[in-house]
Amino acid sequence: MTWDPSDDARKVPCAEALAFGGAELPRGAYDTECTVRAWMDTDYTARFRMPKDGVGDWLRSTYPNAPEPKGEHCIPDSVDLCVHLEFQKGYADYAGQVPGASDPGFGAYALDVDVTYEGPDRALVRFSAFTT
Repeated sequence: MTWDPSDDARKVPCAEALAFGGAELPRGAYDTECTVRAWMDTDYTARFRMPKDGVGDWLRSTYPNAPEPKGEHCIPDSVDLCVHLEFQKGYADYAGQVPGASDPGFGAYALDVDVTYEGPDRALVRFSAFTT
């Protein structure tokens, strides 16, 4: 087995991780953990909890021109809400934004957001913005 530098994730500030995908931490976010893996491609991840009732508003205000998040056909089935966005025109799930246009840190080609409801008031959000 050979060493692959992309296997080594390092912790980064969550502001950096989310900015790469054109987002900011939502109000009320806690238990934050963010990483980056970079070698030939870049993959930022963010994992945090937030109030369940704020998830939809956060997604709509962050990506106002994007298709609506879906609650079916998410992988794995335990995910309650998921969204895949592309930042390149011509895709059905185009987010209406172009990398680098809104912030110097915004460089993702695509992103995935998975939301798992952990009870009546709390949501676990997994965010991944990447160039592959």
